Amino acid sequence: MMRRLGLLALALLSACAQPNRGAPPSDVPAIRSFDIATVERLGRRIYVEDMMAARASDMMKAAGLTDRTAGLRGWIVELSPPGLAMGGGRVRFIRGRNGALEAAYDINFVEGAVPRLVAADNSVLKPEEVAQLDAQFLALNNIEKPCSQNYNPVALRDPEFDGWLVWTLAATTQPNLMIVGGHYRFTISADGKTILRKDALSRSCLNMPISVDPAHGTPVAVFTTQLVSNQPLETTIYLNFLHRIPLAVAMPDGKLWDIANGKAEFSGETLKVGPSTPSP
Repeated sequence: MMRRLGLLALALLSACAQPNRGAPPSDVPAIRSFDIATVERLGRRIYVEDMMAARASDMMKAAGLTDRTAGLRGWIVELSPPGLAMGGGRVRFIRGRNGALEAAYDINFVEGAVPRLVAADNSVLKPEEVAQLDAQFLALNNIEKPCSQNYNPVALRDPEFDGWLVWTLAATTQPNLMIVGGHYRFTISADGKTILRKDALSRSCLNMPISVDPAHGTPVAVFTTQLVSNQPLETTIYLNFLHRIPLAVAMPDGKLWDIANGKAEFSGETLKVGPSTPSP
């Protein structure tokens, strides 16, 4: 599946690191962890909001409304319950005017209906909207080792604290290419102005081509290892949804996890990870 380049895409000029193909280290770095149910829920939310933003961005471009033509600076996504199947929500596009930011356009998603592009009924941003936008900009400006020239943000309310979780997702326009390494997760204060924690969700960059089984025309499952945690990450759930392909992920402790249909399950197998195994 082709990833779009969002209006908040961050131009990055640094060269990407090479994939780490060595055996995983025994000292797994501590990153913030969640239980598997939360990981699955977050991964699905990331996918839904990212796809809503992608569809909304395409609609804006089709209408001739871009950062150049309309002074757009970014977007914020709000889901309406249930919303988790793109059944309801809004993508609000923000523009700069007279040195300030304001709401410009809304694309409303209603279950069973075609999304609608309308002018924002009130240009004044609510404090929470300002905080979400600030959190997204803060995260995008603090990517240390970029693996793509373009990153797309997804911001969700933190499930455990009063604040934000912001993911910066490495993006590509190349079809049949999965970006496994290079994503970041930021824990940010409620006002969107302070990074409380930054978790690199990989140790290096890793892009993996997606192969198609010629006999059935279906994608072949992707196998990789993960070096930063002994349990699946929400970005792996996101990639499963994004590319509609199962993944088998070996952890530093050797346990093999299956990721399919938005679910993460331990396969019951423990592997000896060798030097030829692709690892982000």
